[in-house]
Amino acid sequence: MPKPVGRRSLQVISSKNRALLAAALIALGPSSTGLRAQTEVGTLRARAEQGDPEALNALANAHANGQGVPQSFAEAMKLYQQAADRGLAAAQFNLGMMHELGRGTTADTATAFKHYLKAAEQGFAPAQFNVGNMYANGIGVKQDYFEAALWFRQAADRGVPEAQYNLALAYELGRGLAKDEPAAQRWYRSAAAQRYPRAQYNLALMLEEGRGSAADATGAMEFYRAAAAQNFAPAQNNLGILLAEGRGTPANIIEAYAWLAIAVENGAKPIGRDIVGQQLSATQVIEANNAVTRLRAQLSGKPAPAGAGGAAAPGVVAAAPSADTAALSQRAAAAEAELEKARAENARLAETARTLGSEKATLEQRVATATAAVEKARAEPVVNPQTAQQLAAAKRESDELSARLAAAAGDLEKLRQENARLVAAAAKPPTPAPADAARRTEVEQLTREAVTLRTENAEVKKR
Repeated sequence: MPKPVGRRSLQVISSKNRALLAAALIALGPSSTGLRAQTEVGTLRARAEQGDPEALNALANAHANGQGVPQSFAEAMKLYQQAADRGLAAAQFNLGMMHELGRGTTADTATAFKHYLKAAEQGFAPAQFNVGNMYANGIGVKQDYFEAALWFRQAADRGVPEAQYNLALAYELGRGLAKDEPAAQRWYRSAAAQRYPRAQYNLALMLEEGRGSAADATGAMEFYRAAAAQNFAPAQNNLGILLAEGRGTPANIIEAYAWLAIAVENGAKPIGRDIVGQQLSATQVIEANNAVTRLRAQLSGKPAPAGAGGAAAPGVVAAAPSADTAALSQRAAAAEAELEKARAENARLAETARTLGSEKATLEQRVATATAAVEKARAEPVVNPQTAQQLAAAKRESDELSARLAAAAGDLEKLRQENARLVAAAAKPPTPAPADAARRTEVEQLTREAVTLRTENAEVKKR
């Protein structure tokens, strides 16, 4: 199952959206109730001619929107300026809107910012939000997150949910302020209480992840559901995932599929919907299609068709005709059998992993013991008794050979001396000597012994 979506972004309000945000406040100011009752443009014009700033502002609205008079941005600009010159914050705000949107004048965000700032400094909450937003995004003024946070705070204190959301985001991300997740939660809650879906969604994420407070899956479900009911796709997606996994609520795969399918219709990725759709049985497919139809109607404010499931939602196999019910049942049974095999294989692999883990631990212990023994042997070398005996035998044999070599050396010396004597004797005229034959025999014998001794000497050297 995919993880819940966790995207957050600064509430960047476009020029058009900022105009819509303040539509109810755009020229009425704090004492607008009485002016709303003045439906006659003539009455407004008479009051405006007397220099009434609120009447000037309301008449400018009429010209800007073409209500009761021909639409004229140029006339609206002139009247807004007269009301602003008399210190009306709402008129300053409206001048800022006209300059930002390029109505009745060339679009100029720097000039718009100046007018918003004048209104904001008088405590006009929509202007305070716009000033904060322009500081945050570097529109018409140099970007400054700290200044943005200051103005968001003032607008938030006056109950503007968008400002409360942006202030919470600044605390959550540490943007212009020290990071403070509990404070972020508090301001998200303030905006969520005004049914602001982005704040409901971000608060749900923090509760689910346990940031700023202890984890609270049930509370996360509550705020995901509140934002999902306002067709906020990321909240619909995360609500579906929690319902499928049974976190914060008992698992409900049918409702989970319905929310995930609606989220896809609103722009979410289809991964979660498709995964849940593959887990539905033939009967659940019909229930899921009906649930999607009911939910779609509920969100649109229209009654669901009685007894109709509607077209099959994407990602779910449509309910089969009665003639194919048996085949679908067989396919479902086969799929369940495959799932059971997969579960058994998973259990086997888990047991194998556990066994290997145990063997690994045993081997690690043996390696540690052997390593300690080697280190001890290096520190205190001890000769094996058998090896000591072999070394002693080899030493005795070496001593023996050394003695034999010494004896052989003595015999060779005697042989050389005898050879020298024979050479000297050979220089004299030979005289028959019965002993010559015996001597030659002795020399040959000594020569053979010398050869033998040299051979033994070479072997001893090798050994």
